[in-house]
Amino acid sequence: MCAMRQSLPDHVARTVACSIVGSRLDYCNSLFVGMTDCNFKKLQRVQNALARVVLRVGKFEHITPALIKLHWLPVKQRVLCKQALITFNVFIVRLELIQTKIGLKVASPDIEVIR
Repeated sequence: MCAMRQSLPDHVARTVACSIVGSRLDYCNSLFVGMTDCNFKKLQRVQNALARVVLRVGKFEHITPALIKLHWLPVKQRVLCKQALITFNVFIVRLELIQTKIGLKVASPDIEVIR
């Protein structure tokens, strides 16, 4: 990404970086639950380096504003958020199955399953 960054407009660089981060960090991220902090730090360094390249942030500048600008969670929080989302969706789908099996019509708030 560093080599081609100079020839890409900012919005294209963001799109490419988001697709890289989204696809690689979210792929099998359920396996990351319970991973050691040492390994999370390694993944976080990769994410930080990509954010620095995309936004042209200096090496000694704080990375948190760059992650916020890109709407990226830190890796550990990203994994926990994805795990919580999967768990929530499983419970909602299971609740719907139980309700249809017993023919129960429970007044529940309009909750949409997120995929």
